[in-house]
Amino acid sequence: MKVLHLGKYYYPAVGGIEAQLRNLNKGLKYLNIDQEVIVANTKSETSLEEVDGIKIRRLSNCTTLFSTPICFCWWKYIKRSDCDILHLHLPNPMASFCLYKRKFKGGLVISYHSDVVRQKLLKHPLYLITKWLFKRAESVVIAGNDVTMYDKLLHEFSHKCVNIPYGVDFDFWSMRQISSDKIEKIRSNHKKPIVLFVGRLVYYKGLEFLINAMKDVEAVLLIVGRGPEGKKLKRLTKKSGLSDKVIFSGFIPDKELAHYYHACDVFCLPSVARSEAFGIVQQEAMACGKPVVSTEIGTATSIVNIHGKTGLVVPPRDERALSNALNDLLENRSLAEKMGQNAKEHVRKRYDNNIIAGKISKLYHNILNRSCR
Repeated sequence: MKVLHLGKYYYPAVGGIEAQLRNLNKGLKYLNIDQEVIVANTKSETSLEEVDGIKIRRLSNCTTLFSTPICFCWWKYIKRSDCDILHLHLPNPMASFCLYKRKFKGGLVISYHSDVVRQKLLKHPLYLITKWLFKRAESVVIAGNDVTMYDKLLHEFSHKCVNIPYGVDFDFWSMRQISSDKIEKIRSNHKKPIVLFVGRLVYYKGLEFLINAMKDVEAVLLIVGRGPEGKKLKRLTKKSGLSDKVIFSGFIPDKELAHYYHACDVFCLPSVARSEAFGIVQQEAMACGKPVVSTEIGTATSIVNIHGKTGLVVPPRDERALSNALNDLLENRSLAEKMGQNAKEHVRKRYDNNIIAGKISKLYHNILNRSCR
């Protein structure tokens, strides 16, 4: 079986969709599924390389508009493919536009990762294109329990929706490849308990509320990641007199990042918008046995982090609620350890990469079997 994935960017680009796509590719590889991935490059050149033994074609990127990489050669490479399954990862405006009303080989599977929230100028043209793609698709994969978590357009196609959550490489994030010396070094560098955030520094992460919440938390906040909001958040930290409590660590590669997860006491994802559809970083922290504080934004984030079992879920944009939840876990070690162990077991049983890849593979085979009848 040959599968062609159409994504937005790919590792080492950082982001939830990018991480999910890579995790899926690695899981499907072990099931002997032949895969190719087409994404946008971060440079104005087209390149072909292998990542984790999977062929990645990065298309020349002319510019970026409304957070969308503008590449004009999508169709050139799509039509060359002899794939059995074309797996489109949305939102992905340029790839969607290139597929619109064109005949292409392979059964179409769509992974609907999140709604388009902020790019309002794209909503109307994307609505027409996405509706056509939904009609053309054999199946639409969603990570939430039901379609009501997503844009109303998806409700019309609920009969095509399949609930398959995102997977995480449980073995990688577990202690098997972790250096206890490196964990201890991170802890010793900060004389207080550690609250950890990992992700792109973008508006919907709600970091300004977490930074302000740290005024009432006796801990250090480590912010791992880069993004367009970085300068603004650093100014807020300095203005609030929190430079000794809020540390911007920049980008950290996965192999080193695992040590930060294990070194922290609590992981926090303070998102404020539905652009945060799942929160893969929650899974990574939970696989390391860490309790999570997250926000209720009406997406699958609260399915991953179960309030009162694997962590605490609070209202978005609520600094007091964030600080209270963090303090509850930091001051009650036995509660935090219990929730951390629950979190680890929850990820192992429900979100392990091998389990999720098996479900996607079964979906592919079911589609091919139907087409052969």
